[in-house]
Amino acid sequence: MNTNQLCPKCKESSVLVPITGNRWDSYHSRAEIALDCIEEGTIDAVITDPPYGSGGTTVAKRLRPSSEKYQSSDRKEKLPDIDGDAMLPEAWMRMMTTIFDKVRRACKPGADLLVFCDWMSLTRFIEVIGAAGLHVRSVGVWDKGRCTRPNRNGMRNQVEMILHARRSGKAERQKDIYLNGVFQYPTMRNNKLHLTQKPLELMHELMQLAPPEGIVLDPFQGSGTTGVAALQTNRRYIGIESVKHYHDIAVQRLQEFSTP
Repeated sequence: MNTNQLCPKCKESSVLVPITGNRWDSYHSRAEIALDCIEEGTIDAVITDPPYGSGGTTVAKRLRPSSEKYQSSDRKEKLPDIDGDAMLPEAWMRMMTTIFDKVRRACKPGADLLVFCDWMSLTRFIEVIGAAGLHVRSVGVWDKGRCTRPNRNGMRNQVEMILHARRSGKAERQKDIYLNGVFQYPTMRNNKLHLTQKPLELMHELMQLAPPEGIVLDPFQGSGTTGVAALQTNRRYIGIESVKHYHDIAVQRLQEFSTP
């Protein structure tokens, strides 16, 4: 994708030059590094599923490897850990504040952001996004159905939250979009490519907030589902992933789904 999003410094770098396809770029890098390579005010929408830094009610439980916290019981092959998930809360907050400040810089005025989180990380993400100068507009709910993990003598972990935020300013829109507040899609259980992979149909619905042919950014792209949804709905895409195993999968999927 020739979108001219690379700064001159990164164009000269052999480390941060992305893999490029038809209407997409994918960086194998940490988000806080690769985001410096995206030109300010060029991103139309951000749809992302960051590491939650949760997965437990105590610090010790949160510091467990993500492959232990999120691995499906029906999967024999162990998937790689998620970078940035098993961190002390203070370190996680610093990292996320830095990343979302750079995300804000990359966004156009009025650009929309959709950020997945769980109930334990919800207030921390609201704090992080606000500290970055972005404005939280609403919170949606992804209802994953009854196939999720039950809690003995408690409530099933059946939902995740989707924070909707926006950069200050007014975006040019062809028409107004009215998304639902609750999205009902069953969680993926079989043949998952990533520990927290989201359903493609869910990402298609969320993609409506991105303008047609606009550029969608996912700084935590995982196995590339956001990118696939962007390409299939006639958007352009920039993804960033630090874990090589997941980055390679994302690139393969983007190559398969991109059109001439």
